Amino acid sequence: MSKTAARNISRCRACGSTRLEKFLSLGNCPPSNSFIRKENLGRESSYPLETFFCHDCALVQLGVVVPREEMFLDYVYVSSTSRTLSAHLAGLAETIVR
Repeated sequence: MSKTAARNISRCRACGSTRLEKFLSLGNCPPSNSFIRKENLGRESSYPLETFFCHDCALVQLGVVVPREEMFLDYVYVSSTSRTLSAHLAGLAETIVR
């Protein structure tokens, strides 16, 4: 797990029920949409990717709340003018041309 504290849910996010059942676990995964350099592979934070079913309202939800700062620190889809996405795509284009 990450150095930044994540928290496990104990109640349904929709109805507040405690009748949650884990039905799928995909292990630890890093937050999506991160463009990392090869030398940083394996250094990024990861969190359990688990889905829970609420027996009271039938909502399917993730079981771990990842800190907002971890998810959106360098979020590339804020707007079409994202410098991070532009830099990534420029690097990708250079790689393809070579």
